[in-house]
Amino acid sequence: YKCVCPPGFTGQNCDEDIVDCKENSCPPTATCIDLTGGFYCQCPFNLTGDDCRKTIQVDYDLSFSEPADSSAALSVPFRLSGKTSMTVAMWVQFAHRDEPGVFFTLYQVTSGQTADTRRAMLQAHSSGVQVSLFSDLPDVFLAFQEYATINDGSWHHIAVVWHQGTLTLITEGLIASKVEGYGAGRTLPDFGWVVLGKPKSDGTKAYTETGFQGHLTKVQIWGRALDVTNEIQKQVRDCRTEPVLYQGLVLTWAGYDNIQGGVERRVPSHCSQHSCPSGYTGPQCDQLQVDKIPPQVEHCPGDLWVIAKNGTAVVTWDEPQFSDNVGIARVEEKSGHRPGQTLLWGTYHIAYVAYDQAGNSATCSFKVYLLSEFCPPLADPVGGFQQCKDWGSGGQFKVCEIQCNSGLKFSQPVPKFYTCGAEGFWRPTENPSLPLVYPACSVSKPAQRVFKVSMLFPTSVLCNEAGQGVLRQKVRTAINALNRDWNYCSYSLEGTRECKDLDIEVKCDHRSRPVRDLTESNAYSLTAEMPVNRVTRQASDTYAVQISFPAVNDPVVNLNSNQRSTVQRLLEQLILEEDQLDVHDILPNTVPDPASLTLTSDYACPTGQVVVAPDCVPCAVGSYYDKDSLSCKPCAVGTYQSESGQLQCSVCPAIAGRQGVTIGPGARSASDCKERCPAGKFYDEEAGLCRSCGHGFYQPSEGSFKCLLCGLGKTTRTSEAVSQEECRDECGSGMQLALEGQCEPCPRGSYRTQGVEAACQPCPTGRTTPKLGAATVEECSLPVCGPGSFLNTSLNSCIACKKGTYQPSAQQTLCLPCPPNTSTKGTSSKSKSDCWNPCEMNGPEMHCDPNAYCL
Repeated sequence: YKCVCPPGFTGQNCDEDIVDCKENSCPPTATCIDLTGGFYCQCPFNLTGDDCRKTIQVDYDLSFSEPADSSAALSVPFRLSGKTSMTVAMWVQFAHRDEPGVFFTLYQVTSGQTADTRRAMLQAHSSGVQVSLFSDLPDVFLAFQEYATINDGSWHHIAVVWHQGTLTLITEGLIASKVEGYGAGRTLPDFGWVVLGKPKSDGTKAYTETGFQGHLTKVQIWGRALDVTNEIQKQVRDCRTEPVLYQGLVLTWAGYDNIQGGVERRVPSHCSQHSCPSGYTGPQCDQLQVDKIPPQVEHCPGDLWVIAKNGTAVVTWDEPQFSDNVGIARVEEKSGHRPGQTLLWGTYHIAYVAYDQAGNSATCSFKVYLLSEFCPPLADPVGGFQQCKDWGSGGQFKVCEIQCNSGLKFSQPVPKFYTCGAEGFWRPTENPSLPLVYPACSVSKPAQRVFKVSMLFPTSVLCNEAGQGVLRQKVRTAINALNRDWNYCSYSLEGTRECKDLDIEVKCDHRSRPVRDLTESNAYSLTAEMPVNRVTRQASDTYAVQISFPAVNDPVVNLNSNQRSTVQRLLEQLILEEDQLDVHDILPNTVPDPASLTLTSDYACPTGQVVVAPDCVPCAVGSYYDKDSLSCKPCAVGTYQSESGQLQCSVCPAIAGRQGVTIGPGARSASDCKERCPAGKFYDEEAGLCRSCGHGFYQPSEGSFKCLLCGLGKTTRTSEAVSQEECRDECGSGMQLALEGQCEPCPRGSYRTQGVEAACQPCPTGRTTPKLGAATVEECSLPVCGPGSFLNTSLNSCIACKKGTYQPSAQQTLCLPCPPNTSTKGTSSKSKSDCWNPCEMNGPEMHCDPNAYCL
């Protein structure tokens, strides 16, 4: 065989230690100690360095950051043999107030070179010191008293003295605990080994396996008992300046080179500095500072979306986590909600507020959305298409744009975007409870452009029909003359270049009107807005001229010169620059008012169509043309329109003897018309029929497509409630709401669990309950025993009635005996008539001869 040796050993059986100490391994004054897989140079007492010439410096701290990992151990054990007294002393500071942990452990070991076969002799932690100097004696626990608490964030000096069988625990120079009669006259083991921070367990008992977070300095052990009233008091005065007591010193503050878990050396020591945990001050660190630092939110849940088809759901979430420099005093939930609570459809604002002792606060807030569905996908618009993108956290929200196919347009304004966000429904919408349907597209055609001219002609003479005719003719002549050169009218009279459909309207206005200061003449008013510097004149007349004609789109070209211009510019030149509408030579003191001139262009479409510049678009399916508003309106509920460009919608046909109804406005075909369900019911589109609202819901209106929820903890006696007044407080488990509004127990053979079943439910087939008021289906534990059998309560099963017995009723616990001198022909008899006496029978059923006597 062949053994593979671990590092530091050799030989056929790997039982020979490799001697690592060579002739020149250590300085001449040092002692080379052979270790497993290495060596250690032990300098003379109180000396250190590569050449063992430097005096040991003790002005430093060891910092321990991780209680579960940080430890610092001696490289080699130290000698204790022959000592009949001992003192262990050190300075310790816990990083956080009231935190537990072990900071010092003294082990007994069997070798002066390696820490093998170790046993804990003395272990110091936040509550006290556990002493087990001798394995054959019971352990002793020396507790820190209330006045000697060490885990308060400040530096503390502790010492343990064993002398003449007396154990004494001293903190800050005061005796905290004392035990007499322990190990008197005995000597200590030969070798000791110290671990600072997390203990290094070797299967032996220890107070705890967790170290501490904090600092240590001046950890020293003497092979004698220091004087409590003198030597120890001097050490307590100042941990940095007080000289080291070398007499009897067996372990100096050095040699902790075996480091694990992030232990740092801090030079110089801070133990002379008085420091308290964050938020505390005072000599004893017991005074609360004015804390201006608010708590921090470590974890805050995000918004939560829950889908609940039946209107309620049990909603849970991870509660927020907070931290504070001093400590969290309390956490409050401001909205009164908690995880595991049953919520209704709706949006809930959840807010947790954490307070520290100074009243500073931090808030974690989020929303819970309880929805029947979340952002349902939408069908493309009729005659068009949609382009959708995801947005929001995790891409859970939607945003869509809709467009019509080429040659089609929407007959109504559409938003640039349709969005579905945290509420779970699409916007914009007038009624979030109704499903959103995109507008439909219609075939578009170019619209007819119409120019309109309006102008006032103030006059000092009476406005009459003759004057109206003069103005009308003047306007017609000027417009047609201009059209001969520019051909801007859309239609001309056959064989001419005169405008067809030229409409000229001249009205007389006999009302008084404001006129300008610069004139004494009467004024004619077409519009309410006039120049400001005017005064009121009485008994004045005005010719109000309005002109309209269809025109081609700009620009237009002169037929003679090929000059280009706009129609509006041509009309302005005609009226303002060339004075082609001047009639003062025929109508004295009648002149056009340039300030009243208005020129507008618009589009005209046939009835049933709306202008979507520059086109005409018929009102789409699902809508009709409203002559009053000159716009497309959606078909009202209960009507539909399957064609475009219509002036009214069709009424839904009768279904099941009642006029049909639509789920909302804008229905596009007769198939959108559904049965008009009575109050207390709703139309189930998936099933295509009317259904009862169910317990806990009501519906006062007919023709509805959903029912209204009573609310949390509410239910109804019937499944077809028609009023909110029928909603009652939900009964407890095993009970249901009676017709009179009171709670009654579930009958035998039924059960009900509060919050799960709305009313008592029948047990599974063939099972029943042992009593009234069953709360769960598990209580349907008994079989249903029919007539001719009885229930054996011990076996919990049905047993057939024996011969000579019968049972006419179900679910009985025994069978009835037949009358005397009678019996049954077999088992499972259900009636008393099944009992008979063969001796009393006649005919073929007689058992005996007529001359015999039947017994």
